[in-house]
Amino acid sequence: MSHPPWDHLDAFLDTGDFAVMVRLSSETSGQVHECHIIF
Repeated sequence: MSHPPWDHLDAFLDTGDFAVMVRLSSETSGQVHECHIIF
């Protein structure tokens, strides 16, 4: 059974600044990718 390459997906919405941050971490590669979106 296949699964997405990302082991963890944490997303939260900061309504105060209207900003969304998505944090993707992969245990296999040990890299952490963060995407910040400002509205």
